[in-house]
Amino acid sequence: MRIDLSHWMKFWPFSLWPVIGRAIPSGEAVNLRFMPSCSADYEMLLALDEGNHQHTGASANLINSLPQSTILTDNFTDACAICLEIPVQGETIRHLPCLHKFHKDCIDPWLQRKASCPVCKSSIT
Repeated sequence: MRIDLSHWMKFWPFSLWPVIGRAIPSGEAVNLRFMPSCSADYEMLLALDEGNHQHTGASANLINSLPQSTILTDNFTDACAICLEIPVQGETIRHLPCLHKFHKDCIDPWLQRKASCPVCKSSIT
């Protein structure tokens, strides 16, 4: 499959061009079979964004000060909005000030990148 990406290149930041392979001259078609499409794509994009200081996360002290609890029964009904699984007995959940709850292992990496709830965007400070 070949597609002309020249129209879309004006919307992609220059820093993402290496991710799709190279800068594509206007009017040139690209063979999509050679574009990255592996599970590491998300990590590649995060790595490109690491130098961007617009996205400041919460400190470890702030994250650890948020309340957490351990599930004691199997009747918890709210799924974690990050992994979409319902916490089971013995798992630790973290409570945000907006009252949303997540697996601790799911929300902590998010909060290290952004100091807000991934569901409602409320600040945790």
